[in-house]
Amino acid sequence: MSASPRRLALIPEARPARLLSLHDVCDRTGRSRWWVRGAILEGRFPKPVSTGSRSPRWVEHEIEEWIEKLIQQRDATRGAA
Repeated sequence: MSASPRRLALIPEARPARLLSLHDVCDRTGRSRWWVRGAILEGRFPKPVSTGSRSPRWVEHEIEEWIEKLIQQRDATRGAA
């Protein structure tokens, strides 16, 4: 029995990985390219993958998870206050 297409959409591992450019990452996060690069060096942001070209790419679901983590941290802080 195979999983339905709707079920596959809910399983991160089953989604095809989409790669984002630095421009796309900056648009989604609201951060500058310099902030992104600095946060990578500090270990606070997902590392890009190499595609063999000179422009790095980020895995879309890793950026989405990073954003979700920020939201969870915010909500946890609100609950403690």
